[in-house]
Amino acid sequence: MEDTNPYLAPRTGSTRAEDDTSLPISRRKVLAWSITYFYPLIATVCFYSSWLIAYVCLGHMPRPMLDDPKSIGGIMDFAYLLSMLALISLPVLTPVCFVSSFFCPVRFVRNRLAQAVLFAAAYIAVAGGLFLLLRLDPGGVVEWWLD
Repeated sequence: MEDTNPYLAPRTGSTRAEDDTSLPISRRKVLAWSITYFYPLIATVCFYSSWLIAYVCLGHMPRPMLDDPKSIGGIMDFAYLLSMLALISLPVLTPVCFVSSFFCPVRFVRNRLAQAVLFAAAYIAVAGGLFLLLRLDPGGVVEWWLD
C-alpha cells in the first residue's frame, strides 16, 4: 500500500539539476544580491545626496572652498560620514561586487552563463558610467566635497 499525504502537492516537474527555476527564492538572498550588485550606484547616490542635504541645510547651493561639508552641522554630519564611507570603499568593493553578477539568485534567462555575461556587461557599463560622472564632475559636487 502506498503511503500518500492528501495535504501535500504531488511531486511533478523536471528532475534536472540545472533547472532551478521552480525552486523558491529567499527574499533575503535577492535583497543581499541587489545591494551588492548595485553598490556603485548606491554609493554614488549617497554622495550626491550629501550635496542635496547640504543644499537644504545651507539654503543655497554649496560652494567649493566656502561651504565645507564637514562644518555644516546637523544631519549633514551623518550624510557626510555615510558618503565618505561609501566613496572610500568604492574602489575596493566595485571589483568584489562585480563577481556578484555571476551569482544572481533569480533566473531571467534559461542559460545561466548567458545571464551572468549579460549582468557582468551591464555592471561594467553602469560602473563605468558612474566613474565617468564622478570624473567629469558636473556642478562641481566632487570639488566641493573634497575641498
